[in-house]
Amino acid sequence: PTVQLESNAPTMLQGGRVVPQEDTASKGVEKFTSAMSQAGKQFAQISESLQEQRDDAVYKEKSIEYQKAVSKAKLEFQALENKAAIETVDTDENDQPITKREQIIANLTEQLEEIANSAENDRQKFMIRTNGEGVLMSANNVMTKHEITEGQKYHDNNDLAAIDLAA
Repeated sequence: PTVQLESNAPTMLQGGRVVPQEDTASKGVEKFTSAMSQAGKQFAQISESLQEQRDDAVYKEKSIEYQKAVSKAKLEFQALENKAAIETVDTDENDQPITKREQIIANLTEQLEEIANSAENDRQKFMIRTNGEGVLMSANNVMTKHEITEGQKYHDNNDLAAIDLAA
């Protein structure tokens, strides 16, 4: 047969449009990943906030402990009068005299280092040392002033005694 079949009738079946299958699995994975990322960020913020609160609490506790020690030492030194406030208690490796005040400051410096080293992390140690150094400097200024005042009184009393003895 060399003749083709011809028909003027409309075709009964028409081909539809081919629509690719929608990728719902990857959309779900994207949503899950986004949600987990948000949760991770929130967890990190909460964790950081809690760590800052912990650091602050430890810093305050250790700083108060050190401030009490410094205050006690300062008050004990201020109770010393005349020669007791300026006396030499030891000598260093170069045979230079170490005064009572210098010995107290050295002990308080060691104590600050011990307290700072007992902290949980470097941030706490830094805050404790920074605050402690300020507290120690202030106490040293007060004790130095007291040492000078009492030294002057001691020397004035000695001069008056020498004058009385000479008279």
